[in-house]
Amino acid sequence: MKQKNADGGRKPDLSRHINLRARPVARILAAVAVAVVVAVGGAVFASPARSQSILRDTETEFFFRDLALPVYEAAGVDTERLRLFVDAEPSINAFVTASHIIVLSAGLVQRAADPSDLLGVIAHETGHIAAGHHLATAEAALYAERQFLLSAALGVVLAGAIGNPTALGAAGAAGTEISQKGLLAHSRAHEQAADQAAVNYLAAAERSPVGILRVMRYLEEQENLSIEVNPYLRTHPISSERVSFLEGALERSAYADVAPSAEEMETLRRIKAKLAAYLDPDDFHRRYPAADVSVAARYGRAVANWREGKLRECVALLRELIAEEPDNPYFHEFLGQVLFTAGRAEESAASYREAVRLLPDAPLLRLGWAAALLEQRSPRADKVALRQLSLVNDARESPGVALRLTNIAETRQGSTGRATLALAELRLIEGRLGEAAVLAQRALRELSEQEQASRLRAMDLLAVIGDQTDENDDENDESPPLR
Repeated sequence: MKQKNADGGRKPDLSRHINLRARPVARILAAVAVAVVVAVGGAVFASPARSQSILRDTETEFFFRDLALPVYEAAGVDTERLRLFVDAEPSINAFVTASHIIVLSAGLVQRAADPSDLLGVIAHETGHIAAGHHLATAEAALYAERQFLLSAALGVVLAGAIGNPTALGAAGAAGTEISQKGLLAHSRAHEQAADQAAVNYLAAAERSPVGILRVMRYLEEQENLSIEVNPYLRTHPISSERVSFLEGALERSAYADVAPSAEEMETLRRIKAKLAAYLDPDDFHRRYPAADVSVAARYGRAVANWREGKLRECVALLRELIAEEPDNPYFHEFLGQVLFTAGRAEESAASYREAVRLLPDAPLLRLGWAAALLEQRSPRADKVALRQLSLVNDARESPGVALRLTNIAETRQGSTGRATLALAELRLIEGRLGEAAVLAQRALRELSEQEQASRLRAMDLLAVIGDQTDENDDENDESPPLR
């Protein structure tokens, strides 16, 4: 397919691009990587008293997605909107955003006896989504998703700060607090309905409901002990009736004895190991002694070494793992990230390129590759980076990082108008409408007649800004009614 102009002859999705003044790639990534998720007013449950640190990891997110897909299909929920993340909350918890992003806590993942526990919670939350317990318009949901992803940490491995490993210590504390104004505590009736839906979805997916029962029993024990209230219990009341219902459902299920696959079990072991290593390297070393030479333990040990600044040991472990599993994209991805932090941009790009070859549908891998390419400061590498960033932006992935990098690449290529336009789109997503309008108008002046797709996007952007400004004016109009 031939390009019709510098923009590829098409009108890009308005909900994508962003841009900033060019700055060193590593410094920008280090700053963004310690960001914490921005407030999402439509979240239905979250820990009310603390900030939420979203830990981005392709392997974990793909694993969650594979688990959830049959459940989403059974529920009739749009699978294109299926997004699942993990956050740093140590307690058992989960929440759903207005745009139907499900977030599971690190505490839940770490305590899961097997993937059935995670699938049970996912099925329950999908029940809330399908029942419309947290309604949102399509436009509001898209905006909430963009806001959520805008400030989510980049981390190719669990919120990892590309370019500055010393910045990682701030990951749990930096960023903004989850807004409490939009939290919706579910009623007992909603909880029972979601339990029933979860059981139905699991049956349709031919999976056992044992996991959700196991989680609910644990939470019931916590509630009965009258210890510090688990954040999940504040918004998801547990009752003996709910536990009894799930016990009955397990007894009646034709799939009660269906166990997770060996592959699922191994993937969860690896995710738990690297999550433990990232969050607390010292505790990881106690839980996974040097005598443990399983793949999961060595994988986690590589993460712990990286967190501790032991890059040589980390790289040696990763090369060992890659020799054993050369087609594992996540080992190549992590090696790419480690090499980037070590200032070895060309080697990093090669590792990321291999990861993308093995897993082409993972935008975060392309984002890491683009960063490594841009760090090489080569016109040829910049062009390849721009192609990768275009795909990342099309996927609506990590706009805060992707569009900052887009700005750098466009600026280096001399595409001033497209760089300015990207910044305008970033400001729109951030809700800074005045700045967005000024930048979109400037982009129109800077873009040539041959850049028609970008000019159309700038005009559409101004129209969207005008619509949002009118809506804000209507909401703020406090003039008295005519008498």
